Amino acid sequence: MKSLLQRQNKVLASSRSNIKEDKAEVIENMEAEKCNLGNYVVQLENRIKNLAVEFNKAKEKCGKYKTIVNELNEDNRRLVEEIKILKVKYVKECSVVTNMNDLSLIHISEPTRPLYISYAVFCLKKKKKKK
Repeated sequence: MKSLLQRQNKVLASSRSNIKEDKAEVIENMEAEKCNLGNYVVQLENRIKNLAVEFNKAKEKCGKYKTIVNELNEDNRRLVEEIKILKVKYVKECSVVTNMNDLSLIHISEPTRPLYISYAVFCLKKKKKKK
């Protein structure tokens, strides 16, 4: 009986020793994993900081592009207005040209000088419309 108790005590002591070793190994593994997790967290934090920097750069570029687009839209608006004004002027000038048929020549002055380049004055009178 004593030998059985002694064997059981040896098995228990051995088990306790194995448990202590296993516990120490588990704690060591946990510390290593904790260190790995800490490194991973630091890497993630660095990636987040880099992404924030890239985001701010992209946001700044976007702001510049918005400004450029707004300026282009303003230029386009001004050009459209100028085109409208030019159309009105063109229509007025065309109406003068088309209405030239309503004019008759009443006088041509003599040349201003006997030289190669001289000027003459043309006087036009509006024709009376026949009813």
